[in-house]
Amino acid sequence: MFKKSMIFVLLIILCFSSVASSAKTVVRFQDWHMTEDVWLKCLKEVKADYEKLHPEVEIRFEPVAHKDKSNKFIIASEAKNAPDVVHCEIQDIPPYIAKGYLLNLNDLIEKEDKNFLDQWADGPKQICNYYGQMRAMPDNAQSIVLFYNPRLFKQAGLDPNKPPTTWEEFREYAKKLTNGKDQWGFGMVANKSASLISRFFPILWSFGGDIFNEDMTKSKLDSPESIEAFEFFVDLYIKDGVTPPAPNEMSAQDVRTYFSQEKVAMQFGSGFTISIVDQLNPSLKAPEVLKCAPLPVGKNKVTFSQMDFWGISANTKVKEEAWEFVKYLTSKEVQTKFFIDNGVTSARIDVGESELIKNNKFGNVISEQIPYGKAMPMFIGMNEVNDAIIIATQEALTKQKTPEAALKDASAKVNSIIARYK
Repeated sequence: MFKKSMIFVLLIILCFSSVASSAKTVVRFQDWHMTEDVWLKCLKEVKADYEKLHPEVEIRFEPVAHKDKSNKFIIASEAKNAPDVVHCEIQDIPPYIAKGYLLNLNDLIEKEDKNFLDQWADGPKQICNYYGQMRAMPDNAQSIVLFYNPRLFKQAGLDPNKPPTTWEEFREYAKKLTNGKDQWGFGMVANKSASLISRFFPILWSFGGDIFNEDMTKSKLDSPESIEAFEFFVDLYIKDGVTPPAPNEMSAQDVRTYFSQEKVAMQFGSGFTISIVDQLNPSLKAPEVLKCAPLPVGKNKVTFSQMDFWGISANTKVKEEAWEFVKYLTSKEVQTKFFIDNGVTSARIDVGESELIKNNKFGNVISEQIPYGKAMPMFIGMNEVNDAIIIATQEALTKQKTPEAALKDASAKVNSIIARYK
């Protein structure tokens, strides 16, 4: 009886030892793209391929809505329970670094080849660099461009090979492309999201306006140039009627849906646009039918630099495993897949300047406009500044305030935000 009991105990011990030895290291991964069908499919494939290469690791997805991603990461970081790998936008980087949420990657990078960082473009690398410490790794580098529907151009008597090149011409095109019933010239993204910011800032800068003065010690939103740009943007709906109703409620996905249904003729977007539109309405055959062009030009030729980054939580307990996954996400293979599947152009030089992108009618235009791109200001309170501009846009579009009054009030808020961070 005693021998049988001992054998039973030994079997239990061996069983538990086997389970313990086969337990996988979990790397928690937060990305807003997991809430988007096209991107989710791509990321699932990346996860599966990575886990085949690293059978001892489990990549655990933590989906988050785009509008909630920053707050969720901040709250989790304060609780020292943040996901190990986090996808960041450019405006996330300054507050994440200032609050110590992102791991210093220097010791990990030093273990790589001495030319490891030379694979990425200088601009994105500089944004990750905090007093000589790399706190994130570059992901994509894109520019906002004008997407349009040549079929609707032809129906309106416009040459599909001659998209608008000035903002006044853009307004006139939009009027001709609007029938007042079920087709509009321009899809305006103006809901309470950062997608509004990336689409309004190019107009602001093109008109000669800006958010801050040169050293970011004072708002320039109340300048004549900034007000002129804001009035132009708001008037596309208020006076010209060239956007679908209630643009203050229109998300980027709403606009892409209208665009896919050929109810909107022009919209602003970047590499991700076509794959999403194609998924929304495959019968449109978006990759073949649609075209893109540089944004119209005002006083300045400028666009918005859309850049994302990969960070590792400063509180991660799986530092090495998280780094290996980030290296995989930024590898030539995966960055090329991101372009093929989703159209995003990479900050990796060997991908961003590849023949694959140069020979693609969308990738070529987007990459050619990158030199004219202006990045989100690296101000620690930029998310608060963006919120002030979003509120002003909402107030102007719903006629609670005139565009001038709304933007001047936003400018005053921005000056208060600046004062708090001095």
